[in-house]
Amino acid sequence: MISASWIKYTSRFICIAPITLAAACQASVNFDGLWKHQGYGDIYQLDDTESKIYQFNSEGCVLAETMTKTDMQTTYFPNATLSHDGMTLTSRQIARPFAQQFERLSALPTQCQPGQRLDANASPVEIYHFFWTTMHDYYAFFQERGIDWAQVYQQVAPDLSDDMSESELLNAITASLSGFSDDHVVLTYGDDEYAPAPPKGVLRVLKQGFLNQSEISDFDTYVADRLAQISLMQQQTMDAGSVRIINGSSADTLYGAERVVWGTFNQGKIGYLRPNMMLLDTGENPDDPDQWVSNMAQVIDQAMQDMRNTETMIIDMRFNGGGADGVSLALASRFNPVTQRVIGKFTRTIAGDGEIHWLDLPAPVNTPAYTRPVTILVSGTTVSAGEVFLMMMKALPQVTFMGETSSGALSDALVKTLPNGWQISLSNEVYIDTQYQSYEGIGIHPDIPTTALTLDDLSHHQDTALSQAIHQLSQ
Repeated sequence: MISASWIKYTSRFICIAPITLAAACQASVNFDGLWKHQGYGDIYQLDDTESKIYQFNSEGCVLAETMTKTDMQTTYFPNATLSHDGMTLTSRQIARPFAQQFERLSALPTQCQPGQRLDANASPVEIYHFFWTTMHDYYAFFQERGIDWAQVYQQVAPDLSDDMSESELLNAITASLSGFSDDHVVLTYGDDEYAPAPPKGVLRVLKQGFLNQSEISDFDTYVADRLAQISLMQQQTMDAGSVRIINGSSADTLYGAERVVWGTFNQGKIGYLRPNMMLLDTGENPDDPDQWVSNMAQVIDQAMQDMRNTETMIIDMRFNGGGADGVSLALASRFNPVTQRVIGKFTRTIAGDGEIHWLDLPAPVNTPAYTRPVTILVSGTTVSAGEVFLMMMKALPQVTFMGETSSGALSDALVKTLPNGWQISLSNEVYIDTQYQSYEGIGIHPDIPTTALTLDDLSHHQDTALSQAIHQLSQ
């Protein structure tokens, strides 16, 4: 999940083809109206004149976005099916393969009615209350993160007033968020953002390395430089002629354009695959996450074809910053010989837990599954859709995790707009395995613990964890 939110279905209608919001059979099925996304606090108004997204909590509501009906259909409902009674809309996208359900409303809630909504004229106190209530109603992991949210309010309340400046309001909100170690909790204000979670895994080591030097003054530049060095060193130690690099169309702050690297070690005996992100942007349909997943699936097919004769494989997830669950599913399926249920998720809000939506891991369609030994390198930086991939692979007997405990931040990021236009992202989804175990806040533990990256690695241009994995698989 790119730290952002994003439909498998069986048509139950008289139309034989899958129903989309723009399908020819739309005339007989009414998709227009108000749809509440269960467990997310969002209401979508599909209307020929102007389509809108409302975001609400138990105390207030804002009009978060206005767009054309076509744009709303394309972005949020590219495929959809209606229940027999026309009251439930079910959607599943390639990028976001878990089913999403929307309940038809006859009218907007009172707080979302004209004249009742909060807008840019809201006072600082109203803005803070809306922020606090949004977190109170929709954040799922206060207990796991050790946060007493009511106490946080009591600490900030004396400083709240309608006379406070914008910077003072910002200070109140950032102070309230300062105790969160969740990578998906981020406040965006203007062109800036506040992310309270401290760096973990390889990023923590890179932070230490940055502080120990003076040649490069910008942290992001330092990280990009060191990661490029690590990647080059890895490529130089792979078998000659085996290295493949797939770049994206844009330069990521940390990874540059590099998205996927693969090759072999030990004269073709050990395969190596490093996806830096669970997506591949190529410039084609740049706003379509489903296209990013399709792009990545094609690359995965090529990589698996190139490594089909290897005896073992290393999948390097130490640097993976997440992306789309659809990529996690596509990659994990290449190692799964028989379709099986491996993961589920549900929303957890102040109203309680939502319905569990289970996801089956399919077997590959046109090629045999790779069932030889696989070692997955993990760090505390492995996060979000990267961790969803780990959960899927954890169900497979040929897989061993090596490295550090993963980040423990699997939920999609639910983005909420505040009355003044600032945005807060939060975690409202609980991912579970078939034993109903959640890894949010605790991470996924390695079978073979080892340090994912060291300061000596940075200074001596080496990769100790990768060398250990190669040695382990060579025995």
